[in-house]
Amino acid sequence: MLPQSQDDYLDEGYFRAGHTIRKTRFVFVDQDFWSTVWSRVNLQTYSLSKSQRKLWNKVTKQFTYSVQPYEDLEDQHQVYHIYQKNHPLDVGETLHDIFGRHQPTHDFGTHTVRIYKDEELVGFSLFDLGEDSIASLMGCYLPEYAGHSLGYFSMLAELNFGRDKGLSFYHPGYCVPGVAAFEYKLRLPNLEGKSYINEDWQSMDDLLKLSLPKTLLIEKLEALQFALRINGVVHERVYTPLYEVLPESQYIYGPFPHPVMIKLTDENHFGQIFISYDLVKDRYEAYIGQAIADLKFELDLADFVAKLPKNSDLQLFEMRGLIYVSTNEAALATHLRPKPLRDHLKKLFDLE
Repeated sequence: MLPQSQDDYLDEGYFRAGHTIRKTRFVFVDQDFWSTVWSRVNLQTYSLSKSQRKLWNKVTKQFTYSVQPYEDLEDQHQVYHIYQKNHPLDVGETLHDIFGRHQPTHDFGTHTVRIYKDEELVGFSLFDLGEDSIASLMGCYLPEYAGHSLGYFSMLAELNFGRDKGLSFYHPGYCVPGVAAFEYKLRLPNLEGKSYINEDWQSMDDLLKLSLPKTLLIEKLEALQFALRINGVVHERVYTPLYEVLPESQYIYGPFPHPVMIKLTDENHFGQIFISYDLVKDRYEAYIGQAIADLKFELDLADFVAKLPKNSDLQLFEMRGLIYVSTNEAALATHLRPKPLRDHLKKLFDLE
């Protein structure tokens, strides 16, 4: 990837995953779904707080560190293996899982912050260097040094490296407000944020005062559910986590393109009907598809399924199509009553 391309993709919310890049709008954690907020620090204006300076001085008195282009060194694999056993990370069981199997590390300009205690590697972090930006990938440390905040220190070291290089932005990855595992990122100095429905970056504090996409989406679906109940349309609200795992545009078949949807539960031989709300286009979207697989019955996905909300739908569909769009939930609900819906589908499938 060209350094300038990395800068542009980071600004649009894309982030590295293995040997590819992707944009994450929602995540499923702790049997719930959450909005992600993309984050960055302006490297030319940030300043450390008193507590951050105190941490920096404390760590540098006891440890040494270096910043260098990434090398595939055995001591890093050893530290990561021990860390992963004690603090399992979703990013991968090995460093090779993080980078992907196509060995793209040098293409991404990957660098390493290496932290030593008496010449022994006790922690490290990885980041990709762009033309005017840094993308932080991960950090880890030996468990016996957990009380020294080495993971957070390595992020401060990445910030300093970027500022010394004259770069503009440091991207620590997405934050997930409400999930404790991501709170450390919110402590970074002068943090800015943007969600997929916002055009511009703004102070993270200001952004978090607004309603996040999850809240807005649920409000829209609750309004539709009220209208459906008035019209006697049998339905349930379900989560569709495969929306983020398997982007629908990459496959002939796949999930519908929303993280939470209203599923009509009346039998329909034309296919299954799902409705959600597109916050960017500001409209309800009703889809039809033929289910061809249900991944909740796959044994090798048992751990993944256990982390999802109980009312999650893990079906894959083919013959997917958009059957209605509407900005008004009351009008859409009348179209989704059994007879009007059946008549509409007959016309769509040219069965009259």
